[in-house]
Amino acid sequence: MMLFYTAFVVTALATATAVNPASSSRKLSISNEYEPHSKINSKEVIRDGPPYYGTIFVEPEIINSDDPTSYIGKTYTGTGMRQMYDRRKGWIYVLAYLFEVTYEKGVKVEFSVHKEFGNENNAAQPVDKYAPDVGKIPMVMLEKISQVWLMKGNNPWGGGRNSDGSGHILIHTGQGDQYASGGIVEETLMHEAAHASLDGMLYGDAWYAAAEKDNNYISTYAEDYPNREDIAETILMYFAVEYTKKRLSNVDRGKTVNAIPNRIKYLNSLNLDMYPFKKARTTQAPTKADTTPEPTESPGEDKCDGLEKKPCRKVKEGGVKVCIYSAKRKINGKCKSKAKFADPCEYTTNIKCNDGSDACKWKNNTCKHVCEDLNQSRCKNRRIDGKKACRLSKVANPCYGCNLKSECKN
Repeated sequence: MMLFYTAFVVTALATATAVNPASSSRKLSISNEYEPHSKINSKEVIRDGPPYYGTIFVEPEIINSDDPTSYIGKTYTGTGMRQMYDRRKGWIYVLAYLFEVTYEKGVKVEFSVHKEFGNENNAAQPVDKYAPDVGKIPMVMLEKISQVWLMKGNNPWGGGRNSDGSGHILIHTGQGDQYASGGIVEETLMHEAAHASLDGMLYGDAWYAAAEKDNNYISTYAEDYPNREDIAETILMYFAVEYTKKRLSNVDRGKTVNAIPNRIKYLNSLNLDMYPFKKARTTQAPTKADTTPEPTESPGEDKCDGLEKKPCRKVKEGGVKVCIYSAKRKINGKCKSKAKFADPCEYTTNIKCNDGSDACKWKNNTCKHVCEDLNQSRCKNRRIDGKKACRLSKVANPCYGCNLKSECKN
């Protein structure tokens, strides 16, 4: 199968997963570096085999800022010495600011923030930033993670396991800003969460049997390190085609389901808990071919799914057209304040709310921002001190592509 595609030329470390040599009683591991997007050059190549270099770069909308999170809240618990991996130095034993972060289904994760942040308030900022994103990691992985390490530095993230079987995720906040600019924070977190949880669970006879039947890999990164990166590389694209498939182009969906059909089938057979996400309408596992066709769809209510614009508009049932097509990836979402007029409006009384800030108003016994709940026209025209204060957010279009008219009306 000859595939023409844009490959990412990346230098990945070829050494084994780093294991902490300092303690034989509690061995810790960390995954190898996944090179940041800024170091990758795009180059047209011809290669027989995997359709991608690295899956975190395929589509930044696989998981996005508007997706649900299982995050509930955080509690500062003080400081303590913690063993962590710092890509700038290696294994360290350092004073950390500690936060207990709570998620749904009774999951609690300790966020350990490096002392270099200086004080509790500064340390709380990266926790507030990343804790909700960690809550988008499917529960099958999140429930096995006990620690998130936060530190400065423009260094790749990581994931690994503790001797007790729980996992940890490493976040360098400088690199996080780069991931955010490329829209791949959530995608990278899922990759590293797989190292922290699924590696020890899935690598085995059944996985290798499915891989052998596929006779292919989802990425060259997985192919180069099949015993280390195959699961972490595969899980994101499995999630994309089974849970948020409308955010992939038909070409990417076709590449994925034809490259790893047996791995997809195997993962489906496990009935993994992917909460807070729900499975998309099902598709049949396609057979592999010498080209990259569109994924094969099941009949019935899924007849519109995966069709391009022209064939989409021709589908009929009882002589009536039943499909509708939208090319918009993003649509207008809720009304939000512009950064200049942001205010949490955490006032507890009517007087404090109305007098405390021009950006807040008391409504239904709650203090709310003036931009909240405004319709589109009022959102665009709402002013504070004579200046427009609100904006419409952009969210993923749930009706992107071809869909049933009964589900997506004009």
